[in-house]
Amino acid sequence: MNRLLIAGLCSGFVLLSVTSTRAQDNNSPPVPKRKFKHQARIVSLYDEAKKQTLVETRWFSVSEGITKPRSVNTLDGLTAAGPGDPHSPYAGGRETLEINAGFAYPGRVPTSTPETVEFHIRVAHRGVPLFKDGEMPELIAVKDGVNISLGKTSLEKSKTLVRVEEGQMSFEMLFANFTYPELLRLVNAKSVVMKVGQLEFKLVDRELEALRDLASRMTP
Repeated sequence: MNRLLIAGLCSGFVLLSVTSTRAQDNNSPPVPKRKFKHQARIVSLYDEAKKQTLVETRWFSVSEGITKPRSVNTLDGLTAAGPGDPHSPYAGGRETLEINAGFAYPGRVPTSTPETVEFHIRVAHRGVPLFKDGEMPELIAVKDGVNISLGKTSLEKSKTLVRVEEGQMSFEMLFANFTYPELLRLVNAKSVVMKVGQLEFKLVDRELEALRDLASRMTP
């Protein structure tokens, strides 16, 4: 009986240890305000009609590019898109992948941490659309080998063109909404692989620095 008691206590300690580890991961500390090094541009705009302030990154390229747009090789001639008009990456048959993220709060000065972050993905690739047909997939972040679900994505735009030189090109834009604590889990890493259906791309420290900068602005 004493052995059973000892075994039970040991199991309890293991369970408490695992629970504590998960709790720490789910309660990542806020990102402190500091000087961040990244190439994204973050802007703050006040909407008089809605009486709210929108803080967002401008579109910026993912440095690792498109790692898995589909099962065939479509990566020849991959180039990075520069800033400018939201539709500029669609010109010239370039394969690109860009992201942006943002949040809003009432008034001109934040008094509490916003609950929701909106994360957008814009991709131009050769071949048929990835997201036009069927149910939209979840946005998954793979951090340290662990999958973190960031919620189901929604398709904002999908367009397919056929060009003489490039052949069929698809241009798609999608987004997902997730919480501030989930953003903290995402940025608390040196690199993260993002997955949404057949599309996979990597966020290295430079991109994550931009998202950390955004997260630091979410606290009053």
